[in-house]
Order: sequence, then C-alpha cells, then structure tokens
Amino acid sequence: MIYSLTGFPFDLLWAIVIAFLFKPRINLLALTVLTILFLVPGYYIPMPFQVMYWTPGGAATIIVATSIICYSLTKEAWFKDKIVEELPERNKVRKKIFDIESNEKRQIEYIHLIQKISLTYEYNNKSILLPNTIFFLFSFFTLFFIDFSAIIAIHLNNPDLIKKLFEEAYQVLVVSPGTFDEWYTDLTQLGALNIFIFNMIFFLLLLGIIQQILTYRKIRLPVIGNLGFFQMPFYSVWIYIAAGLYFLISLQLWHDNINLFIAKNIFYIFSTLYIFQGISIFWLFLQVRLLPSAGIVIGMLLFAATFQILSIIILSFFILIGLMDFWFDFRKKALHPNLFSDEV
Repeated sequence: MIYSLTGFPFDLLWAIVIAFLFKPRINLLALTVLTILFLVPGYYIPMPFQVMYWTPGGAATIIVATSIICYSLTKEAWFKDKIVEELPERNKVRKKIFDIESNEKRQIEYIHLIQKISLTYEYNNKSILLPNTIFFLFSFFTLFFIDFSAIIAIHLNNPDLIKKLFEEAYQVLVVSPGTFDEWYTDLTQLGALNIFIFNMIFFLLLLGIIQQILTYRKIRLPVIGNLGFFQMPFYSVWIYIAAGLYFLISLQLWHDNINLFIAKNIFYIFSTLYIFQGISIFWLFLQVRLLPSAGIVIGMLLFAATFQILSIIILSFFILIGLMDFWFDFRKKALHPNLFSDEV
C-alpha cells in the first residue's frame, strides 16, 4: 500500500497533508530537513517503485515542489514594501457590479473598478514580475534536473527497466502494440523535453491545489505564484534563436547523435517557456478584465490536447504572443483595457 503513494495521483496526498499543516511562519531549516528526510528513502525503495518515485509526478517531484511553494509563502515579508494592495477577488468585484440595478450606473461602476484594478495590476507587475519569474523558472528547472538526473542514474544501473515499464504502459494505453519501438524512439529523443513539460504541468497543478487549500484555511497568499506575472529575460530571445540555428544545423549534419538530442530538446524547452509566457500575458489580459482566466486558458489547452489542428493554432497563438512581447509590449496592452465597450 505504501508503494502506491510513490506515484501519481496518490502521491498528491503528501502535498495535501503538508498544505493543511502549513503555517506561514514555519521554520525554514525544519522545512529543509523534512524535505531531505522525505527524499533520502527514495534511493532505497525497490524497483519499479523507485522509478515511480523519481519520475515526473512522482513523490520526489511532489515533495520538492511543495517545499518550494511553502518556502516562497514564508518569504511573504520580502514583498510587503512593494505591493500596494492585494489583487482583487474576481467574484466579489463582479457581484458588486451586478448588484447595481441601473445599467448606466453599472457601466460607470465597471469602468471605475477596471481602472482601479488596472492600476493595481500595473504596480504589482513592476514590483514582482522579476521575483515571480525567478520563482517559476527556479521551480521548473529544479524539478527537471532532479528527475532527469535520477532517471539517467536508474537507466545506467538498469538499462532495460525503464523501457520495459514503458512497454507495459504502451500495451495498456495504445491500440497498435506493433509500433512500440518507433514510439519509444521518438519518446526518448525528446526525453528531456517530456520530463520538463510533465514537471511544469505537475508543478502548476500542485500550486493551484495548495493555493486553494490555503485560501480555504483563510491564509492570506502573496502575489507570488500568480501566472499573470511571468516574463523571460530579453537576452533569452537570442539564446532561443541560437538554439533554433543549432537545431537546424544538427538536422543537416548529425543524425541519431547526441548533438541532435541536445539541440532538439533545448529548442523545444525554450519554445515551451515562450508558450508559457504567452499564456501569462493572456492570463493577465483576462484577469484585469474580470474574466475567468483559469477556466478560459485550461479550456483552450484541453481543446488543444484533444484536436490536433486546434493545438497548432492555439500553441502558435501563445508562442507568438510570448516572443513578440519583447518588441510590441503586449503585457502593457493587457494591463490597459479598452473601456469603451458596451458590455459589462
């Protein structure tokens, strides 16, 4: 029974328990020691549970991610002198607007509130954009390096184990078992990207769960962790372009080579980060206008995951916003809504 808690989704219980026990003034040394104590047994768990423990979404990922989130919440004092006021709760603001019976007065109140909200978001954007970006990048890459190095170590000690586990999963999930070798080759060629994306998704899922639990416990949350405040450094654009050129050169000069593996994974990981930046700008655009940002973005991504044509359109939309933001400043446009609409 205990081994079932090493893999997703049962290992989420670790995070839920920690979130219910969390106190904003928790001792950071104690948090660090507890994290290490939880991770060390992962090296002694028998196979195949050790693979479950260290793969994306496994107990190691959950424990480290939860520790990072709790650590960031204990550092709320870092930002008290920077944030003018807390971000407004969408439901309360909309209720205040719709409680007004007159359409004309409702429109005036809506414009007044949006102007006020826009100023709050603009100030917070200037204050915490950098620390919030560092929070996300540190979390994504820390989880990636932990899982990637662990999987490499397991693969070196048991070369056939991971392939065997994937083959068993493939037989269950895929109708045509005869194409496993081709599927597994494609999977391993983008192994680093897959680990990065899975860890990114699990971290955001975990962040949302912990935020909801702490909100339920009436613990005031800092703005750190808001998806609307994320921006890649400007120089990273040139790294992304260089990675793209490296990828193109690798396709021409190297085949089935470590250079192609490195080039392909670096390029796609940066592409993922720029998609995330595009989502961040779109998220901010929706939040400032009191629209359901989580519902709309998650709905779009679910459509993208379901329909291949839509996935190309939606992901291209996000990555273009993320990349072109450096030159067209879409974030500034997101923060300043057009208030001449006839609708509330």
